[in-house]
Amino acid sequence: ALTYYAMLAGIPNVEIIALSCKDQAESLVFEALEKMDSCRQKGIASKSYVFFLGRENFPFHYSTDPIAKLGKPQILKTTTKENAVAIFAVGSMVPQALEAAENLEKS
Repeated sequence: ALTYYAMLAGIPNVEIIALSCKDQAESLVFEALEKMDSCRQKGIASKSYVFFLGRENFPFHYSTDPIAKLGKPQILKTTTKENAVAIFAVGSMVPQALEAAENLEKS
């Protein structure tokens, strides 16, 4: 998958999105289609969007927060503890990142 990300990242006007849950897939694909339609109505070229969703059994959603937006990060877990760390994950690595955050919080 990283090879595909790298190859596509070099193409102008192509956005690559690594989906992590079904809820996110629905909202981001819909938003991309709306943006493409808006560009078409204005007579301008739209960006192309490439979505990656693996074969894993993804959950429907990770949080009840507002739906994901293109180009905006989602914060799935926060803490107010001192010595906190930041964990960044995309796509199929989100469940492992959340598990790692939980394990760090316990220790």
